[in-house]
Amino acid sequence: MKIDKCQMQIDRAHRGRTPQSLDVASPPAPTACPWWAAIPHFAVFNFQFSVFNRPSVAPRHIWAILLLTVSLCLAAGLCFAQAEVEQAQGKPLTFWQIIVAGGITELIIILCSFAAVTLIIEHFVSIRFVKAIPPELYEKVRARMGAKEYNEVLRLCEANPCFFTNVIASGLRKLRYDFVAVQESVAETIEKEGAALHSKISYLSFIASVSPMLGLLGTVTGMIDCFNKIAWYQGLGRASLLAKGVYEALITTATGLIVAIPVMAFFFFFRDRVNKIILEVETLATELFEPFRPTRKTE
Repeated sequence: MKIDKCQMQIDRAHRGRTPQSLDVASPPAPTACPWWAAIPHFAVFNFQFSVFNRPSVAPRHIWAILLLTVSLCLAAGLCFAQAEVEQAQGKPLTFWQIIVAGGITELIIILCSFAAVTLIIEHFVSIRFVKAIPPELYEKVRARMGAKEYNEVLRLCEANPCFFTNVIASGLRKLRYDFVAVQESVAETIEKEGAALHSKISYLSFIASVSPMLGLLGTVTGMIDCFNKIAWYQGLGRASLLAKGVYEALITTATGLIVAIPVMAFFFFFRDRVNKIILEVETLATELFEPFRPTRKTE
Protein backbone atom coordinates (compact mmCIF):
# COMPACT_ATOMS: atom_id res chain seq x y z
CA MET A 1 0.00 0.00 0.00
CA LYS A 2 2.83 2.36 0.84
CA ILE A 3 4.50 1.44 -2.42
CA ASP A 4 1.33 2.40 -4.36
CA LYS A 5 1.15 5.79 -2.61
CA CYS A 6 4.80 6.48 -3.39
CA GLN A 7 4.25 5.55 -7.01
CA MET A 8 1.24 7.91 -7.23
CA GLN A 9 3.30 10.75 -5.74
CA ILE A 10 6.07 10.13 -8.27
CA ASP A 11 3.53 10.14 -11.12
CA ARG A 12 2.02 13.46 -9.92
CA ALA A 13 5.50 14.97 -9.67
CA HIS A 14 6.33 13.95 -13.22
CA ARG A 15 3.01 15.27 -14.53
CA GLY A 16 3.68 18.66 -12.94
CA ARG A 17 7.11 19.03 -14.48
CA THR A 18 7.69 20.73 -17.81
CA PRO A 19 9.34 18.82 -20.65
CA GLN A 20 12.46 20.93 -20.18
CA SER A 21 12.77 19.85 -16.53
CA LEU A 22 12.64 16.12 -17.31
CA ASP A 23 15.94 14.29 -17.31
CA VAL A 24 15.75 13.45 -20.99
CA ALA A 25 18.68 14.07 -23.27
CA SER A 26 17.72 16.96 -25.52
CA PRO A 27 18.77 16.83 -29.17
CA PRO A 28 22.06 18.58 -29.87
CA ALA A 29 21.78 22.20 -30.94
CA PRO A 30 22.47 22.78 -34.61
CA THR A 31 26.03 23.84 -35.21
CA ALA A 32 26.64 27.16 -36.90
CA CYS A 33 27.58 26.69 -40.52
CA PRO A 34 30.09 28.97 -42.27
CA TRP A 35 28.75 31.85 -44.34
CA TRP A 36 29.78 30.28 -47.64
CA ALA A 37 27.43 27.36 -46.97
CA ALA A 38 24.55 29.73 -47.68
CA ILE A 39 25.60 30.09 -51.32
CA PRO A 40 22.74 28.75 -53.48
CA HIS A 41 24.78 26.17 -55.39
CA PHE A 42 21.67 24.88 -57.11
CA ALA A 43 21.18 28.26 -58.80
CA VAL A 44 24.73 28.16 -60.21
CA PHE A 45 24.41 24.57 -61.44
CA ASN A 46 20.98 25.14 -62.97
CA PHE A 47 22.36 28.22 -64.66
CA GLN A 48 25.21 26.24 -66.20
CA PHE A 49 23.04 23.44 -67.52
CA SER A 50 20.07 25.52 -68.63
CA VAL A 51 21.26 28.96 -69.66
CA PHE A 52 24.48 28.06 -71.46
CA ASN A 53 22.72 25.34 -73.45
CA ARG A 54 19.80 27.59 -74.42
CA PRO A 55 20.90 30.36 -76.79
CA SER A 56 17.41 31.87 -76.71
CA VAL A 57 17.92 33.19 -73.16
CA ALA A 58 18.50 36.92 -73.30
CA PRO A 59 21.72 38.31 -71.75
CA ARG A 60 19.70 40.51 -69.42
CA HIS A 61 18.14 37.38 -67.89
CA ILE A 62 21.60 35.87 -67.40
CA TRP A 63 22.79 39.05 -65.73
CA ALA A 64 19.77 39.14 -63.42
CA ILE A 65 20.26 35.53 -62.32
CA LEU A 66 23.97 35.99 -61.64
CA LEU A 67 23.53 39.29 -59.84
CA LEU A 68 20.95 37.70 -57.55
CA THR A 69 23.28 34.82 -56.71
CA VAL A 70 26.30 37.05 -56.21
CA SER A 71 24.30 39.47 -54.07
CA LEU A 72 23.31 36.69 -51.69
CA CYS A 73 26.89 35.45 -51.43
CA LEU A 74 28.39 38.89 -50.92
CA ALA A 75 25.73 39.95 -48.42
CA ALA A 76 26.51 36.91 -46.28
CA GLY A 77 30.22 37.61 -46.53
CA LEU A 78 29.83 41.26 -45.57
CA CYS A 79 27.77 40.34 -42.52
CA PHE A 80 30.58 38.04 -41.45
CA ALA A 81 33.20 40.70 -42.17
CA GLN A 82 31.32 43.36 -40.21
CA ALA A 83 31.80 41.35 -37.03
CA GLU A 84 35.52 41.13 -37.73
CA VAL A 85 35.74 44.89 -38.27
CA GLU A 86 34.24 45.53 -34.86
CA GLN A 87 36.69 43.13 -33.21
CA ALA A 88 39.82 44.25 -35.03
CA GLN A 89 41.76 46.87 -33.11
CA GLY A 90 45.20 47.90 -34.21
CA LYS A 91 45.52 44.97 -36.65
CA PRO A 92 46.05 45.06 -40.44
CA LEU A 93 42.79 45.22 -42.35
CA THR A 94 41.61 42.13 -44.18
CA PHE A 95 40.11 42.12 -47.66
CA TRP A 96 36.54 42.13 -46.39
CA GLN A 97 37.30 44.87 -43.89
CA ILE A 98 38.63 47.05 -46.70
CA ILE A 99 35.42 46.48 -48.65
CA VAL A 100 33.34 47.46 -45.64
CA ALA A 101 35.51 50.55 -45.14
CA GLY A 102 34.90 51.50 -48.78
CA GLY A 103 31.20 52.01 -48.19
CA ILE A 104 28.23 51.30 -50.43
CA THR A 105 30.04 52.36 -53.61
CA GLU A 106 32.71 49.74 -52.97
CA LEU A 107 29.99 47.11 -52.66
CA ILE A 108 28.47 48.17 -55.98
CA ILE A 109 31.86 48.03 -57.70
CA ILE A 110 32.47 44.54 -56.32
CA LEU A 111 29.07 43.44 -57.63
CA CYS A 112 30.01 44.87 -61.03
CA SER A 113 33.24 42.88 -60.96
CA PHE A 114 31.36 39.65 -60.21
CA ALA A 115 28.96 40.38 -63.06
CA ALA A 116 31.88 41.13 -65.39
CA VAL A 117 33.65 37.87 -64.54
CA THR A 118 30.44 35.94 -65.15
CA LEU A 119 29.87 37.63 -68.51
CA ILE A 120 33.48 37.03 -69.58
CA ILE A 121 33.20 33.32 -68.81
CA GLU A 122 29.87 33.12 -70.63
CA HIS A 123 31.30 34.90 -73.68
CA PHE A 124 34.28 32.56 -73.82
CA VAL A 125 31.82 29.66 -73.91
CA SER A 126 29.23 31.04 -76.34
CA ILE A 127 31.11 33.44 -78.66
CA ARG A 128 33.29 31.00 -80.58
CA PHE A 129 33.77 30.05 -84.20
CA VAL A 130 32.66 26.47 -83.53
CA LYS A 131 29.41 27.83 -82.08
CA ALA A 132 28.73 30.30 -84.89
CA ILE A 133 30.00 28.05 -87.70
CA PRO A 134 29.99 24.36 -86.67
CA PRO A 135 32.54 22.64 -88.96
CA GLU A 136 30.56 19.43 -89.47
CA LEU A 137 27.38 21.35 -90.20
CA TYR A 138 29.20 23.56 -92.70
CA GLU A 139 30.53 20.51 -94.56
CA LYS A 140 27.03 19.02 -94.79
CA VAL A 141 25.55 22.27 -96.06
CA ARG A 142 28.32 22.68 -98.61
CA ALA A 143 27.96 19.12 -99.89
CA ARG A 144 24.19 19.32 -100.27
CA MET A 145 24.37 22.75 -101.85
CA GLY A 146 26.78 21.28 -104.40
CA ALA A 147 24.29 18.46 -105.02
CA LYS A 148 21.50 21.06 -105.43
CA GLU A 149 19.47 19.56 -102.58
CA TYR A 150 18.20 22.94 -101.48
CA ASN A 151 15.15 21.70 -99.59
CA GLU A 152 17.34 19.33 -97.58
CA VAL A 153 19.74 22.16 -96.84
CA LEU A 154 16.88 24.36 -95.66
CA ARG A 155 15.55 21.65 -93.34
CA LEU A 156 19.06 21.04 -92.02
CA CYS A 157 19.56 24.74 -91.30
CA GLU A 158 16.20 25.08 -89.57
CA ALA A 159 16.92 22.03 -87.41
CA ASN A 160 20.32 23.41 -86.32
CA PRO A 161 19.95 27.15 -85.72
CA CYS A 162 23.15 29.16 -85.39
CA PHE A 163 24.69 32.25 -86.96
CA PHE A 164 25.79 30.44 -90.12
CA THR A 165 22.64 28.35 -90.67
CA ASN A 166 20.34 31.32 -90.06
CA VAL A 167 22.11 33.24 -92.81
CA ILE A 168 22.02 30.35 -95.27
CA ALA A 169 18.35 29.62 -94.53
CA SER A 170 17.40 33.25 -95.16
CA GLY A 171 19.06 33.12 -98.57
CA LEU A 172 17.47 29.79 -99.51
CA ARG A 173 14.00 31.15 -98.79
CA LYS A 174 14.56 33.81 -101.47
CA LEU A 175 15.74 31.46 -104.22
CA ARG A 176 12.38 31.70 -105.96
CA TYR A 177 13.14 35.38 -106.56
CA ASP A 178 16.15 36.91 -108.26
CA PHE A 179 19.72 36.91 -107.02
CA VAL A 180 19.43 40.46 -105.71
CA ALA A 181 16.71 39.35 -103.29
CA VAL A 182 18.98 36.54 -102.07
CA GLN A 183 21.84 38.98 -101.49
CA GLU A 184 19.63 41.43 -99.62
CA SER A 185 18.19 38.70 -97.40
CA VAL A 186 21.64 37.32 -96.58
CA ALA A 187 23.02 40.80 -95.82
CA GLU A 188 20.02 41.63 -93.63
CA THR A 189 20.38 38.42 -91.61
CA ILE A 190 24.12 38.92 -91.16
CA GLU A 191 23.48 42.44 -89.91
CA LYS A 192 20.79 41.20 -87.52
CA GLU A 193 22.87 38.35 -86.10
CA GLY A 194 25.93 40.58 -85.81
CA ALA A 195 23.95 43.24 -83.97
CA ALA A 196 22.76 40.59 -81.51
CA LEU A 197 26.34 39.56 -80.76
CA HIS A 198 27.48 43.17 -80.38
CA SER A 199 24.56 43.83 -78.06
CA LYS A 200 25.54 40.79 -76.02
CA ILE A 201 29.07 42.04 -75.36
CA SER A 202 27.96 45.64 -74.77
CA TYR A 203 27.37 44.86 -71.08
CA LEU A 204 31.13 44.61 -70.62
CA SER A 205 31.53 48.09 -72.09
CA PHE A 206 28.86 49.35 -69.72
CA ILE A 207 30.62 47.89 -66.66
CA ALA A 208 33.99 49.23 -67.81
CA SER A 209 32.51 52.71 -68.20
CA VAL A 210 30.51 52.78 -64.96
CA SER A 211 33.14 51.33 -62.59
CA PRO A 212 35.53 54.34 -62.66
CA MET A 213 32.58 56.70 -62.25
CA LEU A 214 31.46 54.75 -59.19
CA GLY A 215 35.00 54.95 -57.87
CA LEU A 216 34.99 58.70 -58.37
CA LEU A 217 31.66 58.90 -56.56
CA GLY A 218 33.14 56.97 -53.65
CA THR A 219 36.10 59.36 -53.61
CA VAL A 220 33.84 62.40 -53.47
CA THR A 221 31.64 60.99 -50.71
CA GLY A 222 34.72 59.86 -48.79
CA MET A 223 36.29 63.31 -48.94
CA ILE A 224 33.01 64.87 -47.85
CA ASP A 225 33.03 62.53 -44.86
CA CYS A 226 36.64 63.46 -44.10
CA PHE A 227 36.05 67.20 -44.16
CA ASN A 228 32.88 66.81 -42.16
CA LYS A 229 34.78 65.02 -39.39
CA ILE A 230 37.62 67.54 -39.54
CA ALA A 231 35.14 70.38 -39.06
CA TRP A 232 33.30 68.54 -36.28
CA TYR A 233 36.26 67.21 -34.30
CA GLN A 234 38.83 69.91 -34.98
CA GLY A 235 41.35 70.37 -32.22
CA LEU A 236 40.37 67.17 -30.45
CA GLY A 237 43.17 65.01 -31.88
CA ARG A 238 40.79 62.29 -33.06
CA ALA A 239 42.62 61.36 -36.27
CA SER A 240 41.26 57.82 -36.16
CA LEU A 241 37.78 59.19 -36.84
CA LEU A 242 38.95 60.21 -40.32
CA ALA A 243 39.99 56.66 -41.24
CA LYS A 244 36.71 55.54 -42.77
CA GLY A 245 36.46 58.58 -45.02
CA VAL A 246 40.07 58.23 -46.14
CA TYR A 247 39.62 54.54 -46.92
CA GLU A 248 36.46 55.23 -48.88
CA ALA A 249 38.13 58.05 -50.78
CA LEU A 250 41.17 55.99 -51.81
CA ILE A 251 39.89 52.44 -52.05
CA THR A 252 36.90 53.06 -54.31
CA THR A 253 38.94 54.91 -56.93
CA ALA A 254 41.55 52.15 -57.05
CA THR A 255 38.91 49.41 -57.13
CA GLY A 256 36.98 51.12 -59.92
CA LEU A 257 40.10 51.32 -62.09
CA ILE A 258 41.13 47.76 -61.25
CA VAL A 259 37.73 46.54 -62.44
CA ALA A 260 37.43 48.82 -65.47
CA ILE A 261 40.82 48.25 -67.11
CA PRO A 262 40.67 44.44 -67.60
CA VAL A 263 36.95 44.52 -68.39
CA MET A 264 37.55 47.08 -71.15
CA ALA A 265 40.38 44.91 -72.50
CA PHE A 266 38.08 41.88 -72.61
CA PHE A 267 35.40 43.95 -74.32
CA PHE A 268 37.76 44.86 -77.17
CA PHE A 269 38.90 41.24 -77.36
CA PHE A 270 35.35 39.94 -77.78
CA ARG A 271 34.44 42.76 -80.16
CA ASP A 272 37.33 41.73 -82.40
CA ARG A 273 36.20 38.10 -82.24
CA VAL A 274 32.63 39.06 -83.15
CA ASN A 275 33.85 41.07 -86.14
CA LYS A 276 35.92 38.12 -87.34
CA ILE A 277 32.94 35.78 -87.00
CA ILE A 278 30.76 38.17 -89.00
CA LEU A 279 33.40 38.45 -91.74
CA GLU A 280 33.83 34.67 -91.91
CA VAL A 281 30.08 34.02 -92.17
CA GLU A 282 29.78 36.66 -94.88
CA THR A 283 32.62 35.05 -96.83
CA LEU A 284 31.15 31.54 -96.58
CA ALA A 285 27.66 32.72 -97.54
CA THR A 286 29.03 34.54 -100.59
CA GLU A 287 30.89 31.39 -101.61
CA LEU A 288 27.82 29.15 -101.27
CA PHE A 289 25.46 31.47 -103.15
CA GLU A 290 27.95 32.44 -105.86
CA PRO A 291 26.62 29.78 -108.31
CA PHE A 292 23.26 31.58 -108.31
CA ARG A 293 24.78 34.80 -109.60
CA PRO A 294 23.51 35.45 -113.13
CA THR A 295 26.20 35.35 -115.77
CA ARG A 296 26.62 38.25 -118.13
CA LYS A 297 25.79 37.62 -121.73
CA THR A 298 28.74 38.01 -124.03
CA GLU A 299 28.19 39.80 -127.31
